[in-house]
Amino acid sequence: MERLINFKEYIIRRGVLVTEFHMVNMNEVDEKFNEVKIARDDVHKFIFSLNEFHRKAMGYDNYMIEKLPNRTGMLFEQYKILYRKVYRYIEKLRKNGAKDCCQEMIVQEGVNILKRANKALEHNVIDNYLSILKRSMERVEICIGHSKFGNIIGNYPVMVLDISQCGYDIVETDMIKFIVRLKRKNIVMDWNNVIDEFIECEELDENSRMYIQSCVSYPYEFMRNCLRYFQGKKDWSPERYRDKLQKAIIQDGDSII
Repeated sequence: MERLINFKEYIIRRGVLVTEFHMVNMNEVDEKFNEVKIARDDVHKFIFSLNEFHRKAMGYDNYMIEKLPNRTGMLFEQYKILYRKVYRYIEKLRKNGAKDCCQEMIVQEGVNILKRANKALEHNVIDNYLSILKRSMERVEICIGHSKFGNIIGNYPVMVLDISQCGYDIVETDMIKFIVRLKRKNIVMDWNNVIDEFIECEELDENSRMYIQSCVSYPYEFMRNCLRYFQGKKDWSPERYRDKLQKAIIQDGDSII
């Protein structure tokens, strides 16, 4: 009988080099890449490295030895919940009237951004989405979590720096988080072209393309920071919140649907 192994041993046996530097700070790794100009070819290489990791990590189900977190479908559910919360706050604000410069900005921009968010959510057809979830569970797909430059390098073999955020999820999530991180750094590319390459590399279908387009088009930065303002998460002035929201609109970029 074959000895049960943990996830790290599983991917190493399948050809993944796990460096796992002690006390690695992925934020510091990310900051180093902020100083480098990201080219389309860098994204191309990353997609192939990510695909190699997905293929090697897929299928790990030794739950008795190590139970990885299951995040399957959580990202899209978070987007829906965020939309409902922000929608209620903005509707209440429009009814009661703005009382500071940040609220004025939210009233002015919020309606169109809510329309964009709702359109993005509706672009992900529920039956198609369910087929993606089914595929992911049947193949036992695993995401890297830290889907960013510097954490996954090379192809044959692929090298991974940090596996602490690995968990069960649809492989599309890694690509979505990767693109969102680049947009947050004000990097502009033909995102549909990037998505097409990922779809081809991972051998996915049109359902996956529509799902990724939906999540990439969702105005996440504005919605997230808008909720922070309404919930008073930061002890910031209205002017600072307003500036943060204006920056978020730029980071969200244009919808691709």
